[in-house]
Amino acid sequence: MAAACAVSTPHVALAGSLRRQEMQHSSERMREDMASLNQQTDFLQTQVTDRSDQLRMESEQLAQDLHTQLEKRKVQLQKMVQDVVNIGESLQGLVNDFGHLRKESGTNQSKSDSQRLVAMYFVPLGCMQRGWSCIAV
Repeated sequence: MAAACAVSTPHVALAGSLRRQEMQHSSERMREDMASLNQQTDFLQTQVTDRSDQLRMESEQLAQDLHTQLEKRKVQLQKMVQDVVNIGESLQGLVNDFGHLRKESGTNQSKSDSQRLVAMYFVPLGCMQRGWSCIAV
C-alpha cells in the first residue's frame, strides 16, 4: 500500500502542475482577450465620438444654412410686397388720373358743345337782330 501511495503522489503532483499551467495559460489568454476588448472599445468610443462631433457640426451648419435661406426669402417676400404696394398705388393713381381726364373731357366736351350751340343758334340770332350778316359755324 505504501508503494501505491508513492506512485500516485507523483501523478497527483504532475496533474496539479498541469492544471496550474493550464489555469495560468487560460488566465493569460483572458488577460489578452480583455486587453483586446479594451482596445476595441476605446477605438469604437473614439469613432462614435468623432462621428457624433461631425454630425453635430453638420447639423449646426444645416441650421445656419436654413436660417440664412429663410432670411433671404423673408427679404425677397418683403420686396415683393413692396412692389405689389407700389403697383397698387400706381394703378390707383392711373384710375384717379383717368377719372379726372374723363371729368375734364366731359366738362370740356360739354363746354365745347355749349359753345357750338351758342355759336350756331345764338350768335346768328344776335347778328340778325342787329342786322348783320353772320355765317353759322
